Amino acid sequence: MTARITSTPTQDRTTDEDATSTRLGVALRQLTLQVERHRLALSAYLGCSVTETQLMSHLLATGPMTIGEVADAMGLRSSVVTGIADRLEAKGFVARQEDGGDRRRRILVLRGDRADEVRDAVRLLDEAVGDLGARRATQLAEALELSGARLDGVTDGLLAREPLAPSPRRLR
Repeated sequence: MTARITSTPTQDRTTDEDATSTRLGVALRQLTLQVERHRLALSAYLGCSVTETQLMSHLLATGPMTIGEVADAMGLRSSVVTGIADRLEAKGFVARQEDGGDRRRRILVLRGDRADEVRDAVRLLDEAVGDLGARRATQLAEALELSGARLDGVTDGLLAREPLAPSPRRLR
């Protein structure tokens, strides 16, 4: 939301809430850029593409997933995720395993030592906020969770719109 600046006293002036909302929006956009920079650095460190690190982040966050589950989470086609998984498997980061309940079903899992390397690299992000204190960290986590849920709604709305130009990205 952009703050409204008016020239006459009869029009609405910017409120404290508007200023706070604008500051929060700017801070979130800046944080997004910093997270993207971190993702690029993580990708370079691991020798993977950004999309490959995103897939591994999903596995770290949720545990083993099928190709279809990863595709849904990432908003990509299953065929695209299969290619990403193939590359990560060749690099030793993931493995396909049989699902214990259904031998026909294959799941993606992070592999041993490589999984530890990914976890260690991701833990660096935890260290960036480690000294906030429990109360402040909890408040920030709650605010980010709420913002994330709202962003998901905005993103769904954006994905429902007609694209302004053809997209090179193969989304679902």
